[in-house]
Amino acid sequence: MPTIYGSRFLCYNKAIMEEVSIFHIAPQEGGKTVAVSKAQQKAVHKYVKANYDRMELTVPKGQKEAIKSHAESRGESVNGFVNRAISETMERDNGAPAAAGEATEGTEKPQA
Repeated sequence: MPTIYGSRFLCYNKAIMEEVSIFHIAPQEGGKTVAVSKAQQKAVHKYVKANYDRMELTVPKGQKEAIKSHAESRGESVNGFVNRAISETMERDNGAPAAAGEATEGTEKPQA
């Protein structure tokens, strides 16, 4: 499936982590661009809204480009890289014993 660019609404195919566009498809073989109808845009927007949660991520100045560059060097989108990093960290954290001072089940760590 080709990468699609357009609105700020992007969804990611869980199976292959490819960006899906809601406006037009990137040029195919032969350089042809395929237009997407307003109805398709609306359908994709509805699907994204129903199946994905959106989050805003704030990083220090300069970190955004470093993240983007790292993701591209591994053949990933930034979203795919961030999702993979989160999944791997959660998996690692859930498999490791709780560190000293970390909240344990049934207790809540006080907010700073």
